[in-house]
Amino acid sequence: MTMAYKLKRFLGHPLFIIFLIWLVAVSSRLVRNGEVYGLNYLLFQPDGSLYQAFTLKLQGNSWSESLAKVNSFYQDQVGVGYLGSTVDPVVQKVISGRPLLSILSVPFVAIFGQYGMLAVPVFSYLFFGVVIYIIGKEVKAEYFSVFLFLVISLSTSFNRWMVANLTDALLVGLIAAISLLLVKKTRGIYLVAFAALALLTRPSGPIVFALLIPFLFTAKKFWVAVAMGLSIVGTIGLAIYSPESTGTQTSGEYTVVNRISDFLIHIIKVVVVEIGQLIVMDRVLFIFLIVTSSIALYTWRSTWSQSYLLVLAVTFAMGGWNGALGVNFRYQLPVIVPAVVVLLTNYSLLVSEMRKLLNSRTQN
Repeated sequence: MTMAYKLKRFLGHPLFIIFLIWLVAVSSRLVRNGEVYGLNYLLFQPDGSLYQAFTLKLQGNSWSESLAKVNSFYQDQVGVGYLGSTVDPVVQKVISGRPLLSILSVPFVAIFGQYGMLAVPVFSYLFFGVVIYIIGKEVKAEYFSVFLFLVISLSTSFNRWMVANLTDALLVGLIAAISLLLVKKTRGIYLVAFAALALLTRPSGPIVFALLIPFLFTAKKFWVAVAMGLSIVGTIGLAIYSPESTGTQTSGEYTVVNRISDFLIHIIKVVVVEIGQLIVMDRVLFIFLIVTSSIALYTWRSTWSQSYLLVLAVTFAMGGWNGALGVNFRYQLPVIVPAVVVLLTNYSLLVSEMRKLLNSRTQN
């Protein structure tokens, strides 16, 4: 086997191609970022300033020192500091209830300064690509997995949230890990561990629960049930520890009673606005979701199709509960993971239908 042949095989390997796609996507995001149609596509987001301050706090700084350093950094990067000189105890509980991003970012911030807050999201993006490949290999569709990763990397919404100092990319990576464990049917304790990590990333119990429901009747049903139970207990615990994190506060300007009364109208608004934004600004992701949803409905008896549809419904419901409009599919981002699995596990069906379509056109 010659050196040239080995090099050709290496350069043509699906994993290497996924790495190149990831590198181009991340590099383009780092080079070109700012405001688009009045939306904030900056790398360092307003919400991210709190995660950044908490990371500095974990390094041994006081809250006041951390806030001052983050404000100074933001002034240099985006021209405005989003934090005050103190942090309200309520906000401290909110941010400490989702500590995983800050904990994982500590060594990167120690090495690269506050720019290190982008490391965990960027590596989560790559991990997502690797998981797609592994699942693709499992169903003998390695190069189709590369194609799907390429398509998703062309989504401006996906790149916006996957390369920013926020928890979104990390949550996508953890949902990808859970999905991989479900596909490979490996040791269930790992499933519980990654479910726990997802709960420590941001309020995600309902997403994990919805993802796992169809798998409650599979061979790993005990561990699936444990992970589902953990997602329920974790969500309830977070609601007790920090009601503002889960929108269950009973006092203030907008209480849980207000959320319940506004829930239905908020869901409708969220669906209309989020889908509308995709149609206008991100047709790649819009078409991807339409195709995936159509296949999922066509194969609705499939476990993964059910999982995808449940996660899609739950993420929109969580958006309605949150009440935030026009966040460019941010709260629905985890649904992309089961969406990819639906397409990969139906690869043979897609190939068969394409052949039928080509044969019918040839005969005509």
